[in-house]
Amino acid sequence: MKFPIFVLLAAFCMTSSADVLILSRESALKIGYKPVVYEGLLSKVTKVIEPGYSQHQLNWPIQFENGLNSVGNLMAQFQSYGPFSSYFHGGCDLVARRGESLIAPISGKIEAGYYSYSDIGDGYMQKYWIPLFESEGHSVQKEYFEVALTDQNGFRFEFHHVDRDSLTPEILSHIKANDFISAGTILGQVIDWGYFMNGSPYNHIHYNIVSPNGYNFNCQWYSAKILDTVSPMIASVYAVVENNVIEVSNNERLSQRPSEFILDIFDRKDRNPFILQPHFVEYRPQSGKTFTWDFRKGLFNEDGSKPKIFDLFVRSLRGPNGEILRTAGNYNEFQFYVRIPVEEKDRGPFTLTVMDSAGNQTHFSGFLPDSRN
Repeated sequence: MKFPIFVLLAAFCMTSSADVLILSRESALKIGYKPVVYEGLLSKVTKVIEPGYSQHQLNWPIQFENGLNSVGNLMAQFQSYGPFSSYFHGGCDLVARRGESLIAPISGKIEAGYYSYSDIGDGYMQKYWIPLFESEGHSVQKEYFEVALTDQNGFRFEFHHVDRDSLTPEILSHIKANDFISAGTILGQVIDWGYFMNGSPYNHIHYNIVSPNGYNFNCQWYSAKILDTVSPMIASVYAVVENNVIEVSNNERLSQRPSEFILDIFDRKDRNPFILQPHFVEYRPQSGKTFTWDFRKGLFNEDGSKPKIFDLFVRSLRGPNGEILRTAGNYNEFQFYVRIPVEEKDRGPFTLTVMDSAGNQTHFSGFLPDSRN
């Protein structure tokens, strides 16, 4: 088995989190976790290699709690549960009833174990791992148990928050042998997570799709399309002009060119109680270059680089009335301030577009000065 390959990495700070188990490198190693390095990274493969599945080809691995659509935190969604760690969520939370069956969406080699993470900066985490049959005697936490499938192309489909005690003797024997199992196999059940989000129970499976060289792909793109007729919201637009923050109205003609726009955005979906972050934002000036944040397919930029979390989001900024604009994402806070750079050469009318995974769009327009002022 080529995944995971373990190497020692540099030391990290310690923090903790309810969403993921975050430890320092020293604490992880002391418990018995070992760092994971993806095979493709050792081969220095840095380009984006896409999964061999078409859009909406795969079945979802669980039956949703609230009918047609109960996806919680999304792949590129901002997360911060402590003072030190701000990170991209990395996958989709599939909210389900406790004890709901987890069903394999693909065929692949099965493994299972306990995991933790360390913060390595810019919104990313180093993963640590203890295989299930090597976990005895280690201080692992039952909520942070994963079952994973690796397909024939090396893409790893990870399912977090599985109830270890729900694994049948047959599944355990497959895990021990690292067997290849078929799509449609029942892998286990959803554990009792014990948290609420926005007033609703938040038992869930955290679902990652990870390439052989460590890129995260969006399970919404590859899984069956689900009903969503609700357009995302642009709550406010701010312009940053010479370190001053000005709120902008729709169709307003700006007297000064900003260095960037700040968009306060969020999304809601049909029959879904959760507040979500849209994964597509576009700025299109009539004269100038279009700028886009587009994570509908995966967590990477158009050139294949990985976005840095505070290039995308506002860390903290004083608003026009002295209030603090701060991006936040946890079980109680949902505030997404997205940054859009403006070039000096941009002129005339501009349009801001926010789009969700179903293609619902919301637009905001304005006018930039024609001169350099």
